[in-house]
Amino acid sequence: MVRSEMLVHTRVWIIVQTGVRATRLDSNVVKTPPDDLADRLLGASELILAGSPPPRFDDIAERIGVARATLYYYFSGRDDLLSFVLTEHIRRGAAIIAAADGGSPAERLRVTVAGLVRFLGENPELCPALLSAMGGAGRMREALAADWNAAVETLAEARSLFVLGRGPSLAIAGEVALKFKETCGIHAEAYSAAEVMHGPVELVEPGFPVLALAGRDTAEASVAQIADDLAAQGAAAFATTALCRKAARLPVPEAGHPLLDALIQVVPAYLFIEALSRRRGRNPDAPRRLRKVTETV
Repeated sequence: MVRSEMLVHTRVWIIVQTGVRATRLDSNVVKTPPDDLADRLLGASELILAGSPPPRFDDIAERIGVARATLYYYFSGRDDLLSFVLTEHIRRGAAIIAAADGGSPAERLRVTVAGLVRFLGENPELCPALLSAMGGAGRMREALAADWNAAVETLAEARSLFVLGRGPSLAIAGEVALKFKETCGIHAEAYSAAEVMHGPVELVEPGFPVLALAGRDTAEASVAQIADDLAAQGAAAFATTALCRKAARLPVPEAGHPLLDALIQVVPAYLFIEALSRRRGRNPDAPRRLRKVTETV
């Protein structure tokens, strides 16, 4: 599958999957802001998601025309506000996808793509805001330069693979596992790092490959520990965190927020999967049995 198609597919999938899990990150919101205030906050996304220097509540309040006390009434701090803005964008995007039910698969796809294009057109601040939150193009360049080649030879002859994640990273793990299947012909399965030790671990023999995706969030330490435990058991374990001690580390730049830390892992993962597919003698742009549209009766 060509890279552009892979990215479009993933954006749609991540919006749906991460939208459910992201709501856990804004649990400290004191009250749900009214629609008018939510719309104003989304309109100021580029300022709110700015990474350096981070905006003050005074600046945000002045931009959207409310008192600073109003923001503190709904949010305990900038992290809560940031989580709300990101989650609300994801929720609204997911609503567009959910509305595309009925008709043929091709028609649903057309409605979904048209809806997302319209959504981005109506929210032109969203893309630059997300780039700003990730540190702009610099962070993306770091992600593109992240070298995961150390894992290529390990997986060159692999038949099976576990891809682990937790929280928002679990959505990414599912997408990465799918791409291992489609482009590399590897039987890859995605599991929560909290669940893999309850049954699936029985399959882990010496040399069994494991890829653990960890964002910079409260689950990072536990994901690193599971990767280390599997490495101690003999697995060929790789992890996207500096907290691991026995698993091999795969570099990923920090994006500045747990939701974005999960998303940015897609970039080096795609490049790695493309390289691995070619190493295995396959064409990642033309999977042998992939059909873009499937119909069920």
